[in-house]
Amino acid sequence: MSTQGYAVEDSRHDRLDPERFELLSAYLDDEVSAEERAEVEAWLANDPLVQRCYESLPVSYTHL
Repeated sequence: MSTQGYAVEDSRHDRLDPERFELLSAYLDDEVSAEERAEVEAWLANDPLVQRCYESLPVSYTHL
C-alpha cells in the first residue's frame, strides 16, 4: 500500500510518519497483530495528529 498523498499535517506543520500511517491503515482494515493493535490504540489515546488522521481515513476509504 502506498502512503503517497496521505500524510496529514497539524497546525504546526508536523507530518504523520509514513510508517505510522501504514500501520494505522492496516488497523482500520483489521490487519494488525495484537501487539500492533495495542501500539495504534496507544497512539490514538495520546497523539492528536494520529487522532485527526484516524478520523479522516474512513471518509477517504469510502471514496475509493
